[in-house]
Amino acid sequence: RPSLCFEGTLNTMDASSVTSTSACQQQEMPSGQELQRLQVLAYSVASSNPYLKYRPLLLPGEDLKAKTQRILDTYPDSFCWTPCFAPAFIAELCYHGYLPIATPITRPIKAVVLPKLHMERCCVLDLNKVQASRSDKKNSRHLKFSVNKHFDEVFQSCVAQHGMNWIGYMEMFKDLHRNPTQHTRFVSVEVYDAETDKLVAGDIGYICGSIYTRYKHVSCRFIRFVQSMDHQVVHLIACPSMMSSTMILFFHQVLCVCNVYFFFVSFDCTFVCSSATGFCTQSGAGKTLLCSLAALLRRLGFRIWDLGMGMKYKMELGAINVKRPVFVRLVQKYRDDVVSPFECDIVPAIDLLKMQRPDQDADKASVAAKKAAKAAKKAEKKAKAKAYLAARDEKAAVG
Repeated sequence: RPSLCFEGTLNTMDASSVTSTSACQQQEMPSGQELQRLQVLAYSVASSNPYLKYRPLLLPGEDLKAKTQRILDTYPDSFCWTPCFAPAFIAELCYHGYLPIATPITRPIKAVVLPKLHMERCCVLDLNKVQASRSDKKNSRHLKFSVNKHFDEVFQSCVAQHGMNWIGYMEMFKDLHRNPTQHTRFVSVEVYDAETDKLVAGDIGYICGSIYTRYKHVSCRFIRFVQSMDHQVVHLIACPSMMSSTMILFFHQVLCVCNVYFFFVSFDCTFVCSSATGFCTQSGAGKTLLCSLAALLRRLGFRIWDLGMGMKYKMELGAINVKRPVFVRLVQKYRDDVVSPFECDIVPAIDLLKMQRPDQDADKASVAAKKAAKAAKKAEKKAKAKAYLAARDEKAAVG
């Protein structure tokens, strides 16, 4: 849909004089001449990567609220794109409900940001539904929990465990952690082994108002990568149901550069117990992180826990899939809320899991009332049976 992709006269601009690094990696929100250079760069990127021509282009200076509404009304896919890596612009995308990820491209820059607006967003709308099982509490006795103590270490652990993927290109997360904007702050959650104090799991997400958004990692592993000089085609052996728009974009870049490659691709969509992208090195630590984080969010007054793409383990936590228009309305409703500061010192994870829910007293009273009513009904039934037997014996004695 060209009306969403390129507006104005981008196709008449000269991209030869654009320096990609200066144009796409501004620390502040681009404006004036820098914004024009970014527009020229966007045209150059789309010209070299035809797949992007049919994706909505998001740039600083646009009315993102109006653009988002147009995307909701007319665009049937999840991915948009932008060459702008400015932290302020990434924060603005988060504020409007997008999940910013990145993907490598071949030219003229190394990567572009793919702001994702899922067709369905997996969210926990009632944090009281997230409950830790007995086994979760048992595992948590050997773990400790904290917030924002080792953001850089969590980030580097993600890259070390999963490779560059898209997390390696998102260095601006660190900037948004150290220097949050008025509405958006990137945070980390850590879980440690209680005996060794070693970091065993981590989560990176961002906060907008009373909404906590958690990233989900998807990676691909190339099992076989063989070049052939005889043909001019690309063969892909993959699972079609798992073929995401990001993967298609990457395969297209390979096609642009190489004559032919034979791929055998497997997709790893397993739970990695964290955010952007996250990591876990100890059994049980991931579930402890999730349950502890839910307890903390509940205590601080958060309304929505955004988990990104729907998966089975998220549903087991109490999440539901929310349609895109409904999710955007929820973001607009809660993104300006004021909640308690997202802080937590290093504490035993079991302390968070045992934390009493706000409605727990009401639940106990309700259960007690039900038990009392059931006991009264049982006593009444027993009294009626006793009276019936007494009347029968009396009638038999008279006869």
